[in-house]
Amino acid sequence: MKQKHSLIILTSALLIFVNICLLFLNSSLSTSIQQAKAVSITLKEAAARHGIKIGAAVHSGGQNDSAYTNIIKSQFSTITAENDMKPNSWWQGENQYNWSPGEELVSFAHQNGIKVRGHTLNWHQQSGWHPADSVSIQQAKDALYKGVFDTVKNYKDKFPGTVYAWDVTNEVLHAGGTNWWYNKLGNDLYATAFNAAHTADPDAQLIMNDYGNNDVNETNPIYNLAISLRNQGIPVSGVGFQSHFLNGAPGYGAMYDNFKKVSDAGMEVHITELDVVGSAANPDTVYSDIIRACINVQKCTSITVWGLSDNKSWCPSFVNQTCTTWYDGNLQPNNVLNLAIQLFDTSTTVLNRGQGNTPITSSSTTTPSLLAPVITTPACNSVLNTSTPVFAGTGEVGATVKIVMTAPLNHVHSTIVDATGNWSYAHPSITQSGIYSYTLTQTNLAGTVSPATASCSFTINTPTTSTSVSATSTTTISSNLSSYNQDCE
Repeated sequence: MKQKHSLIILTSALLIFVNICLLFLNSSLSTSIQQAKAVSITLKEAAARHGIKIGAAVHSGGQNDSAYTNIIKSQFSTITAENDMKPNSWWQGENQYNWSPGEELVSFAHQNGIKVRGHTLNWHQQSGWHPADSVSIQQAKDALYKGVFDTVKNYKDKFPGTVYAWDVTNEVLHAGGTNWWYNKLGNDLYATAFNAAHTADPDAQLIMNDYGNNDVNETNPIYNLAISLRNQGIPVSGVGFQSHFLNGAPGYGAMYDNFKKVSDAGMEVHITELDVVGSAANPDTVYSDIIRACINVQKCTSITVWGLSDNKSWCPSFVNQTCTTWYDGNLQPNNVLNLAIQLFDTSTTVLNRGQGNTPITSSSTTTPSLLAPVITTPACNSVLNTSTPVFAGTGEVGATVKIVMTAPLNHVHSTIVDATGNWSYAHPSITQSGIYSYTLTQTNLAGTVSPATASCSFTINTPTTSTSVSATSTTTISSNLSSYNQDCE
């Protein structure tokens, strides 16, 4: 009997062990499937669902590096020559051109079915040849027209349909005073260059590229100039938003408003030189904001990051900082790449952008119900010995989580759910001890708003020198909170 009892115990133990192994195997298999799903679609495939071309600037000789070309061919639908198509590269003298550096890159793109953004035909830096100061205005116009026409036609004839867009002018609005052609011709620079490019290649998109225009105060001047030129019959196709973020970023709302303003006027929106410099802004948040804004604006059709990898970007040499691009220095994907894929892949926005728009199946356009976000910290009814509580939890990838603080603060903060489904927000300093209540909602990329979470509260336990708050302090706190709200919204 004792032996039989031992056998039963042994059998039960074996069954428990087998079940544990099966559970572990299923868990591992599930994880593997989820990981495979995360990489089952490329960046260019995900962006193409919305009719958006996606790409990177390629450094000189990058087309000869197999590690780079493998990434380019698999992930990008468009590339830009970082330096090899700027005027100093090809304009050697009057009627003297050296297009070979740019042709090497465009030839690679042509052979692999990748589109190219031509950058640039006119810039005050790396400007190439120009006539003597003593030439007449008409002679200057003739020289500029011929240089632009010959260059655009060269690429059109040798690589038909590959260079689909040109940054005809670059930073003229901001740096016109140091541009020889602008100093000589004034706004006739635009008419001459755009007309020459259009005559050489009537199918190319012709872009006025500039920096700083993600901010509304900077967008208005270039927008007004572009509208004025178009009203004169000058073939400006659209506006290029460089989007080098050196000192923070304006946020989704400002980007969306500025892109939509240009789009509503019938002009293309191209994001031409995106990167995040140093640590002035969170790269995941910036990339999420700008990609979501582009997805939701009809004529936003192109996003280019200024460099394929962090170590090959312009930043280490020119600003002595690291820029966040698609890949790190070891050619491993930065988080922004996986985030971008998921944002494109999960967005249910469907806009007819007029070119290259792959229809989305009806099943993928159904907006799912959206649950409230999950908060993991601070726990309800917890006591915190800090004045800067950190909120964190999970939600739908790309969604905007709103933290609604009720009395005594009465304000709202926002943050974005990252590519892993996590979010966090470090609250500005709360100077008074007390009980603070909050609720949360999340809004996904389709615009669906979740129900609010149940109200929760936590206690701030920090030493204070006084239990009263003066009118001056109240005003200061109110002002600061207003500033925080503007930054977060």
